[in-house]
Amino acid sequence: MSAPKPVLLLGVGGMGMAPLALLLAQQGVPVVGNDAMLTPAMRSLLESHGVFIEDCLLEEQLSDYAEVVHSSALSRQHPLIVAAHGQGLPVRRRGSRLAELLADKKIVAVAGSHGKTTTTALLVHAMRRAGLKPTFAIGGLLADGSAPAAWSDSEWAVVELDESDGTMEAFYPYATLLLNADWDHADQYPDAAAMMSAFGRLLTRTSGPIVLGRGLREHFADELSGQSCYTLDDFNLSSLKDLPKAEFNCQNALHAAALMQALAITVPADAFGGFAGVTRRQRVLFEDEQTVVLEDYAHHPSEMHVLLEAINKSYASYAIQLIFQPHRFSRTACLAEGFANVLGALDSVWLLPVYAAHESYRERGTSQTIADLLPGKARLLGLDQSALLELKAAGTQADKCLYAFVGAGDIGEFAEWFVAYLAARGKADPAYLAWCRSHLTEETLVNEYEPLAVKTTMRVGGKARWYAEPARPSDLSFLLRAARYAQLPVFFLGRGSNLIIHDDGFPGWVIRLNHRFWRRVELLADGKVYAGAGVRLKELCGFAAKSGLGGFEFMEGIPGAVGGSLRMNAGAMGSWLFDRVESVLLMTLDGVFRRLPVEAFHVHYRRVDELVDAVVLGAIFHSGKVEVGSQEVRYKMDSYAQTRRESQPREPSAGCIFKNPPDNAAGKLIDQCGLKGLSVGDAQVSPIHANFIVNLGRASASDVVNLVKRVRSEVFAQTGVMLEPEALLVGVDWVDALSQSPVAKMDSSVLDGEDQQ
Repeated sequence: MSAPKPVLLLGVGGMGMAPLALLLAQQGVPVVGNDAMLTPAMRSLLESHGVFIEDCLLEEQLSDYAEVVHSSALSRQHPLIVAAHGQGLPVRRRGSRLAELLADKKIVAVAGSHGKTTTTALLVHAMRRAGLKPTFAIGGLLADGSAPAAWSDSEWAVVELDESDGTMEAFYPYATLLLNADWDHADQYPDAAAMMSAFGRLLTRTSGPIVLGRGLREHFADELSGQSCYTLDDFNLSSLKDLPKAEFNCQNALHAAALMQALAITVPADAFGGFAGVTRRQRVLFEDEQTVVLEDYAHHPSEMHVLLEAINKSYASYAIQLIFQPHRFSRTACLAEGFANVLGALDSVWLLPVYAAHESYRERGTSQTIADLLPGKARLLGLDQSALLELKAAGTQADKCLYAFVGAGDIGEFAEWFVAYLAARGKADPAYLAWCRSHLTEETLVNEYEPLAVKTTMRVGGKARWYAEPARPSDLSFLLRAARYAQLPVFFLGRGSNLIIHDDGFPGWVIRLNHRFWRRVELLADGKVYAGAGVRLKELCGFAAKSGLGGFEFMEGIPGAVGGSLRMNAGAMGSWLFDRVESVLLMTLDGVFRRLPVEAFHVHYRRVDELVDAVVLGAIFHSGKVEVGSQEVRYKMDSYAQTRRESQPREPSAGCIFKNPPDNAAGKLIDQCGLKGLSVGDAQVSPIHANFIVNLGRASASDVVNLVKRVRSEVFAQTGVMLEPEALLVGVDWVDALSQSPVAKMDSSVLDGEDQQ
């Protein structure tokens, strides 16, 4: 019997998706997850429970899956979601699939605008202390490291409902705990009445007991007619002990205990003893005699109000520096006044840029919108290294300082970087390195001051200040964020051809897709081939030959990898890479994954517009001839290789050093000027091919640059043609490197968008 097809979960690392993946896997359902933002900790958790992570998923492979379930945080225009719909696969959102999975259980639902995650965790903890083993799904990681979901044979299922995307409508609970009903999620609910109506429908669908937070009973009088409805005042909870210290978590625990009593479940007096809590909720990241750094997930005015009350009570003697990252433009626009009212009680507030999630930019709905309502109090802060200095300096103005990093976006990463900075006592570089390594998988290589010359075909140049070989797309995404935070330039190094590393090296991140993950080659249907960015063109050509596919032979002697070669549309023997491209998988420098068909690219000589500010992850190529026979392909490859050996030098070089001018050839002009064999140090114009500068053994980048200057100057003097470099100079612009010579000075526009890989 054939094995059942797996379920594909897109955005599997999200705190709604991960519990669903765990529940399905624990039932024996084969689960495959995909997520470009997956953290190492979440990857480890999912894989330990049998979830397979597919980091590179192609639209052509969707037929391997029984259904597709996606996070609501993903845009519905995500290429894999669009492709799944197009192929007729069942496509569902996370909440709907979870409701279906739990349909035969007695569902105990925890709902509300905020406080759900902690309360759900408290309820599960208490039920376990009472001897029950419910199935559960919690929308947050537990501080003790245990899984946020578990399947059992019990009739009970405890689940946190998600009102944000409307999938709450799919649940028909046996019992419901509705904590609060503050207006939120303006993209889903245009006003407070719409949201109250959604909660009202949930109560109507509840078949058993209902417990409401304070002040809610009168709002749902019609929906509660004939139902068993309670508030905290209806229960005797005085015997409970070991309640959470924070007042709002104490209230959450009492509501959980009340629901258990409504269900006729005996509540042990110490039901909440030993509860470790949920991560990103009042989490203390750092503490010494003068400084406390705390992180919290609050991203609604009501949540922030409660949080600030708790902070003021527990840290009354501390000056507070609150750093807030608004979550989504739609929420910020609608709740800006609420945020301002809460934050106005503080002496100063730092506002980070809005975490947009999948939303598009809105001018009204930015952090500036809140700042305008807090004149003189709110300061805008970038997610960058200069912010660390400003925050640290602000904290020294008081004897004791509490930094509260508050928000639901990537502010957690920023907070951890700040903590690393404090722990390193203001030594920025060690702090930055430690912080980066803590967010990357163990397979990812990260180094300081990495020599680059040996990684290039020219064999010249200095070191990279920071160097990484990411093992997964999620690692690459983090590195791009880390570079942006630190305001560092990024250079993507492929096989090291067609470039010259400056003797002073590169001052930012050099990222090389050299891990085996990026060297995957796979035969697809209809004579198509997928090749990762790190695949050498020679390897791609050989793979095609073995598969009997023609049209790749010209790649045999191009000394580059797929990523860099696509970026500059490398070519040889009258053919170009984009002649064979069907589509390209890429990541923007903002970490956004995209797949673009060949028609979407604007390809020029040695430049592709759409790849200037993006990194190639891989590409799908089509064959010029299908099944032409491997011997025929091999013969053509050998012929091209022989031509290349006879016409190009063997010594280290960067390939052709100059672009061909219109209607002419650079090598021909250099040869006509009698410059073959011209040398500066150990850099020499090749006697075999005049458009190559070779390294005779000990050449420096300065030797190569000075030789380029001399060749350009002499060719211009004899022919009036100003040759422009084709090879990229890394670390310094050609414009600056050549500007010392008036004759050699060049127009910077010729290098706009120059290849960087």
